[in-house]
Amino acid sequence: MELLLSRQQVEDMAGAIIIRVMKEEMGLESIASNENFEELGISSLNFIKALVIMEAEFDLEFEDRDLNIKHFQNLGTLADFIWQKLNPS
Repeated sequence: MELLLSRQQVEDMAGAIIIRVMKEEMGLESIASNENFEELGISSLNFIKALVIMEAEFDLEFEDRDLNIKHFQNLGTLADFIWQKLNPS
């Protein structure tokens, strides 16, 4: 049975994953929807780790064509992108 998630649930789950990955390295405790990942200092290696976890948690796969910076600017754009992948029209 497919689990239907709201857009906000997707953002909450994605944010929790990023915090989990970044807590040890940066002490990141929270992240706002519009905080720029690059400005936060999230390394590309840690971001890839977070994406791998998200693929498992959301049961989806990021294709090469998906890896566009516009999808990964901040938590809001990331959540929009994941939600759209989970809910194709």
